[in-house]
Formats: sequence, structure tokens, C-alpha cells
Amino acid sequence: MFMKHFFYPIVFVASFLFFSCQDAEIVTDSPQNTLTRAIVPESFDWDTADYMPTPPTQVIPVPWIGQGSIAPYYGLDVVNDHKHADGWELVYSSFRSSGPNLNDPYFILYNKYRGLLQLYVYVTNQTVLPSNNVLAEISMLGAEETTMFNFLGTTIVDPDRKFKSYDMLMPSLGTNGVQFAPNKWYMVQYELAYDPSIENLPYEEVHLDFNMQFVATKDIYINGESVGTIEGTIGGQSGGSLPNLVELVKSGVQAAIGFVGKNAAEKLSDDSETGNKLHINKNVWGTIQKGVSSVLSGGTSNTLKAAVNVLNGLIFGTSNSVQSVNLTFESKITLTGEMKSKGSFPSMPIDLWMPGTGIPTNAQQYVPLYNRPMGVFNLLKRPEIKIMHHEDIYEGMDDSRFEPTWAMQKYSSEYVSDNTDFRKFVQINPDVLSIADVDIEYDLLFLEKSGYLCHATEYTSYDTTISGDNPSAAIPDYDVLIRYRIKIIPKDKNVNQSLIVKTFLMKKKIKTDIVHHSM
Repeated sequence: MFMKHFFYPIVFVASFLFFSCQDAEIVTDSPQNTLTRAIVPESFDWDTADYMPTPPTQVIPVPWIGQGSIAPYYGLDVVNDHKHADGWELVYSSFRSSGPNLNDPYFILYNKYRGLLQLYVYVTNQTVLPSNNVLAEISMLGAEETTMFNFLGTTIVDPDRKFKSYDMLMPSLGTNGVQFAPNKWYMVQYELAYDPSIENLPYEEVHLDFNMQFVATKDIYINGESVGTIEGTIGGQSGGSLPNLVELVKSGVQAAIGFVGKNAAEKLSDDSETGNKLHINKNVWGTIQKGVSSVLSGGTSNTLKAAVNVLNGLIFGTSNSVQSVNLTFESKITLTGEMKSKGSFPSMPIDLWMPGTGIPTNAQQYVPLYNRPMGVFNLLKRPEIKIMHHEDIYEGMDDSRFEPTWAMQKYSSEYVSDNTDFRKFVQINPDVLSIADVDIEYDLLFLEKSGYLCHATEYTSYDTTISGDNPSAAIPDYDVLIRYRIKIIPKDKNVNQSLIVKTFLMKKKIKTDIVHHSM
């Protein structure tokens, strides 16, 4: 049986984006740079407040209502998803209700049911600079490496790899070509994986770092088509830093496209030949739309088999209704262009203690209000699977020379069940287990290098005719993937469920049986 055709997800390396730049630097004192002793952030009720805590002479509305809110950039499902009752916790905040006026303050929320981290930055600096996009980076500073960023910028997670940072090009958020402007909120969201080693690290040896830059670009082309701005969230795992993003874009860039919100994919659709503003292949875009549709229609009860092309997703809602969604798909694009200017946000970089590292009360600078290891789950290593190749080679003989002149090969591949329960490879954050029940399902997928993707149960046989001295070279080159469906069921029945879909690379242990047949 021939395998079905699906698009091939490949990891984007975010270190190749733009070139020819002139820095337009803005330098101000960051609030945390002036601190010399432990400061406990001022907590506030972000659920019901209309305004942030500020000195009496300063007024700043909350990010989800009023002038300067994130509402023009994200759907209402994202804007309204910030309730403490739904699992959001305040981690850090530089807002305060006394003292001098605040300079570019920020706060950070974390969702303990979904592993989402959100950074909100309010720009008070009165400088206005033309820009199209925002470059955002999250990183762990220090000698240690982490798997905490393994869910970012990829659809297929390799649990054996570690990344110190994740770089992301955010979509155009401004109007009339003006991105960086005062009295505006900027928000960036990250889905974190659980890394149990974080809790054992000395707090002073590891830092959580955020960096954001505005960029002004021109002559941007995606797959040969001119675009005014880059739409969609594009990013990838790297070990570098934001300055490395300011380089000539190389052809064949592999882009991880993120969709935050139920209507994010719809906003990228248009009437062009490809059907999308990213100008990616029409068939690929059709696959993406199908995957998004299957998730939105199925809610948290959606089966894995119904959405084979959804490899990386986070869904929040009821069993049949989606309230918010975070999906990642990947596609090969060619991105070229030029950067006219760039500059750092005035409050950047933000350098903070890593929550969950046992930060003492006498630590200098800000200490987190939520000081627990973040992330819902992870795999500590690649699960191993046994694969059996069955290969039959049929050779034809030339009567005049009495030697093989052609060969036809038939092969089949199947995984060998040894009653392994692959749920045992999943490590759930103990903090999640204390507040929720966790249901784990999984299925196995075969992914050929050519891009064909199917369930392992559908991968049975394939016929081909080849020539040469090595017919066995036709054995398929493929990866075996395991896709987990992690359902988080809060013990508080007033909180909706979350469904986390993640796909991991497996370790193959292959045995091949070859039988030759003369014809």
C-alpha cells in the first residue's frame, strides 16, 4: 500500500534573516539595572483591574483593553485568556504604585496548566521609529543547557538535544508602517517544556533572559513574491543571539510558522494563487488549513488519527469547543530582503532569576512571585522502537549472458510490538500532578525524507524497480515519530481542560530480512 502524501516538517534555523542594517539604538536605564538588593514585585489583580499599578502621576491601562492594547494584534480568544482562575500566575513585574514614573515597565504571566509564558512590555519612551516587525528572543544565560525550549520553533522534538535560546520574528503589529511607538503594549508568548534539572541548578548560575528589537525592512520577498511585511510568527531554535538574525537571508530557509489564536491562520489567507500571505506552496497551505480545521472542530476530544498532520499544538477549552489555540507548522520558504534599521527596546535585555531554582529571599534584584519549575511535561530521552524490514528482491536473467540484468524489489516495514507502554517515557511536572489529572495517549508515525507522513499502521509495503549492483539500497530512509496527546484535566471543575499535542523523534533499532528470487 502506498503511503499518503503530507507536507514535510523541517526545522527552521533562525540565524538567517536580514542584512545591510544601520542600528537605530535607544539607550535608557532598565529598571532592574538599578537594583542592588532583593525586591519582591508588587502583585496586582490583573483579572479585574482597568489600569496597571503606577505612581499617581502616571496612567497605564491593562494590556487587553483601551488605547495601546494588544487587541488589534491578537484575536479576542488570546486577549481575554489571562484569568487567574484558568491557571495564570504573576511571575515578575516591574510595575509599582509609588515612586517616580515608570520607564518602559513589564510584567510576566505563566499558565501552570499549559506551560505558557507571556511577557508584556509597555513602551513609555516617546521616540517613534518606523518599523515592520519585532525580533524576540528568550534564552537561558549561564554554562548549563536546558530542554526547556525544546517545544519552540519545531514540530518534531528531539529530546536528546538542548537549546539555550529561541529566536522569533513576530508579525507586523503596527499601522501605517509604524511599529515602535510610545504608549503601546507588546506581548510575546512561549510554550515551555518541563526540565527537571532546573530545580537542581544553583540559582546564581542560571538566568532567564528576554530581548526584543524593532526592525524596519524593505524589499522583502517570500518565495519570489514581493510582500510589504512578513506575516505570521516565524522562528527557530538556535544557540545564538538576536544580532545573528541580521544577516543575508539564505535560500531554502525552513520556517516554523506559529499560529497564536483561533483566527491566526485565517488572517494569513488571501485570494492569491497560493491562497496565503506567506506565499508558501498551495498544497502545503491546504494541509495547514485542514489541520487547523480539524483541531477547531474537534476541541480537546479531537482524535490523533483525525489530524495526522498536526504534530505540535496546544488547545484550551471544553471537549467540543476551543477557547484558545497555539499551533506550529513548518514549511520550506525562500526569504530575502534588506533591513533599513533596527534597535533594542529601551528596557531590554531583561535579565531575571530562573523560577524554580531555589532563589533565596536575600538574592539581589527582583525575585519571582511564582518560584516553581515551569513547563507541563517532557521526554527525558528518545524512546527506542524495534523496526523490522522485510525485503524481497526479484532478479531477471539475460539469456545470452546468464547474468542479472534487472531487479524488482518489494519491501515492507513494520514496528515490532514488545508490549512497550510508551507513556512511561513522559515525565509530568509534579506541580501539575498536584492540581490536575493527566491522561496520556500516543500513536506512531513514519516520516520519509521525501516528506511522506502516515501512521505506522498504514505503512505496509512499497514496490519499486531499480538497477545496479545494490538493490537493497532501496530500503526507505525514514524517521519514526511518536506523537503524544497529553490531556490536562484540572481538579478544579470550573477550569477547562487543555490538550497538548507534541511529536518526538524516536530511536530506531532495525533488523532487515532480505530474500532473493530468480525469475
